[in-house]
Amino acid sequence: MSYREGYNLSFEQVEFNQPIYWHVLGNNNYLNYLDSVHVKHGKYSAVLESRGNSYKQLKTWVFMLPDHLEGKEITLSGYIKTENILNGFAALMIRIDPAVAYNIMEKQAVNGTTDWKEYRISLPLQPEKTKSIAIGGLLVGDGKAWFDDFKVFVDGKDITLLEKKDYPASTDKEFNHGSKINTSDISSAKAENLILLTKIWGFLKYHHPKIAKGELNWDYELFRFLPQYLPVNSSKERDMLLVNWIENLGQLNTLAQPKQDNLKIFLSNNIDWIKTGPFSSDLKNKLIQVYENRWNEANNHYYIGIGHDTEKPIFKNEAAYENMPYPDAGFRLLSLMRYWNIIQYYFPYRNLIDKNWEKVLEEYLPQFIHSKNELEYELAALRLICEIGDSHANIWSGADKIAQLKGDYFSPSKVEFVEKQLVVTDHYGVGPYNYGVGPYIHTPFKLGDIITHINDKKVEDLVDSLKILYSGSNDRTIKRDLAHEILRSPHTKLLVTFISNGQTFRKEITLYLRNQLNIRDVYLKESRESYFKVLESNVGYINTSSFLPKHVSELREKLKDTRGVIIDLRHSTSGADIYASLGALFIESSVPFVRPTVMNINKPGEFILRSPNQIEPSEDTYRGKVVVLVNENTQSSQEYTAMVLRAGVNTSLLGTSTAGADGNMSPFKLPGGLSTSISGIGILYPDGKQTQKIGIIPDVLVERSINAIVSGEDELLEKAIKIIKNVQ
Repeated sequence: MSYREGYNLSFEQVEFNQPIYWHVLGNNNYLNYLDSVHVKHGKYSAVLESRGNSYKQLKTWVFMLPDHLEGKEITLSGYIKTENILNGFAALMIRIDPAVAYNIMEKQAVNGTTDWKEYRISLPLQPEKTKSIAIGGLLVGDGKAWFDDFKVFVDGKDITLLEKKDYPASTDKEFNHGSKINTSDISSAKAENLILLTKIWGFLKYHHPKIAKGELNWDYELFRFLPQYLPVNSSKERDMLLVNWIENLGQLNTLAQPKQDNLKIFLSNNIDWIKTGPFSSDLKNKLIQVYENRWNEANNHYYIGIGHDTEKPIFKNEAAYENMPYPDAGFRLLSLMRYWNIIQYYFPYRNLIDKNWEKVLEEYLPQFIHSKNELEYELAALRLICEIGDSHANIWSGADKIAQLKGDYFSPSKVEFVEKQLVVTDHYGVGPYNYGVGPYIHTPFKLGDIITHINDKKVEDLVDSLKILYSGSNDRTIKRDLAHEILRSPHTKLLVTFISNGQTFRKEITLYLRNQLNIRDVYLKESRESYFKVLESNVGYINTSSFLPKHVSELREKLKDTRGVIIDLRHSTSGADIYASLGALFIESSVPFVRPTVMNINKPGEFILRSPNQIEPSEDTYRGKVVVLVNENTQSSQEYTAMVLRAGVNTSLLGTSTAGADGNMSPFKLPGGLSTSISGIGILYPDGKQTQKIGIIPDVLVERSINAIVSGEDELLEKAIKIIKNVQ
């Protein structure tokens, strides 16, 4: 059955081995994963499985309904299968918040071992009181439960087949084919006015109730306002226009702001610009009035929501305008305004941006306005994104002109920065589509060759000129990503000077189309290998690129006879959240491992310091030595896993600092069909120390060497084995 976007009630839409739109809550003494063998319908079912004694503990698969529901009754149906459930039960769940109603199928709870059976539960709806509705399946106590084929009904009608509510903002089509704005003349006075407008437009977007309720297309309201705003010549006239604009939004309903006592504030919402800005008291009073009566219904805002699993920002209804790959001046201005305000209000590392963020707005305003073509616009957007210094931030799709500039042809060898030099570290070989070039790829380099010049330009000079186009949390990750493309070109030939076996060569090398090379296989080769093997001297080795939560019980048995274990976090993750299931094997008591900072949905721009997250132990703590391998490729969820593992009773981290980009990603779109994202939550050590930009610093520093690349050795792995064997 085909469902509309935002629903995945039968677990069929999967990304990184997890069902999209679903998350889990509850005790870490459970595994959660997808099963492709035991299913009721389709390809997958969702599983909860206890590991050890889980008496009076529980875990829940949770799905937040994306739409506000009107009606008298909500019903959830779903299939459940169980195995050996003791001291508890499996059940369906509906929860309506804030504290409206809750049903966990008390009268039909399932225990023991049962085959697939459909169950139903219902609750009365109270739309006027409801802010969010969660549905799901839960397991209490010991055992295993499968869930599949959920359906939700309102007054007997399947909600995925109901007509979606049309907001006035979504039906406004006036500027679908152009903004009708021409801002080619940007004097210093006009620039100052546009900077003020950017701040006020963003402030109103996230605070004003009428905009929050989706009554206005705020992109298009900008285009309606600009023709009268752009010609103003005096600050007095400007401020009067802005006051009238705010007044014309309509009378503010008095909204009581929720009490938020005892919150630990990590970043303030930084609205001092309203009180101290160089504009009239009337305008200040209007903005303060909006702030004091701001929209406060969490997750019921047209443009911004909050993830219920990680409290990351969810950016909603941000149109990409793909039909205009080179947006006109108005849409280019909108792109800058949208991005600047998202960072201003929802980037948890705003305080770590190297430049003053308001100065960045001033710097990029003429770049966006004066972009003469699609390429210049894409480059301006990319440079702006790079300013925030976040490896989660990039143009992930839509920048086709930048792709053309970089070219379609690639070197047959992989290069990386090792010992501060550009070194050949691997060969790609024949890819899946040869396109007539024959079965062989000519590889001019040997492993360990050092590239010094490309088209007669020094590598270090190229790095200095190109790094502004690579978004990274630190210099190491910027060079990591730049190395992937430094031997890329629009042409099939590239002149390269390199040192091989002590001799210098200057050769024209042949480049190939990406599909002619097995680039993907080289970068993902670890994911095809077994998640566990035993090395010399009975040392275990865990490859997290292929490790999944469902492997934990099996892994516990495999580890029993090992003298120590090496956990490799240097490669791409399997995509599953493995930190809890893996980390629990190596601790003996509940222990904090990270402290998150999350947005305050009721005060845009403010970030709250949460209590440290705890990791719970499994019943049998592994007592051997644990060495965790990390480097600049250890990023995001792998960094999070490294922080969990560091909490182990006998654990050390070995290698080099990680990427410095922890925290879940929050994606959004920019005009011209550009896709980007930011780190959506902040990640600190339990004591409050910074991880972003810095990365996770290893206990034992071991760098790669060119000599080891030539000989095929892995210094980090060899050093880890020596540590476990107590050999210096």
